[in-house]
Amino acid sequence: QVALTKLFKSCAEDTARACRDAAILALLYGCGLRRQELVALDLKDFDPKGSSIEVLYGRGAQARLVYPPEGTQTALKMWLKHRGKKAGPLFKRIRRGDHVRDSRMTDQSVLLVVKNRGKQAGMAALTAHELRQSFISNLLDQGAPLTAVQHLAGHRNAQSTLRYDRTAERAKEDAARKLPFEDAAL
Repeated sequence: QVALTKLFKSCAEDTARACRDAAILALLYGCGLRRQELVALDLKDFDPKGSSIEVLYGRGAQARLVYPPEGTQTALKMWLKHRGKKAGPLFKRIRRGDHVRDSRMTDQSVLLVVKNRGKQAGMAALTAHELRQSFISNLLDQGAPLTAVQHLAGHRNAQSTLRYDRTAERAKEDAARKLPFEDAAL
């Protein structure tokens, strides 16, 4: 939690770049998006009234709805003040001088945003996938139903989601520690 706080503090300025980067980080962590899904988003995919985002994923471009938590919605709304209301990509490139361009970001540029903001926050080698992994693992840790997490993450198979489940290992450790063991000669 401390690391996340530091990460978002690295985007505390009220500039287009800082607001965009905060919204990117918030979506990667708060909705578990993949980089490719994030850059494919258009403004029309975000429904601020319904507090949802329609995400296309997979080869067949199947759609799923994700529901940004309050902090993610706030970050998105701050970015939209800089981005404007013109149709097109949700996340745009920014030129020097903090000028928002009309061109779509690439997944590689999102990778650079995450790495750079991670370094600013003192996190050695942060990746976008680590933010996605935290989203999935934290939901499972909080007791969210596996099928709900599977659908939010865009996994076709529940086994893909279970790879991020830390509860089974914790349960094994707890069970092993309950074994009574006296100072007996073996």
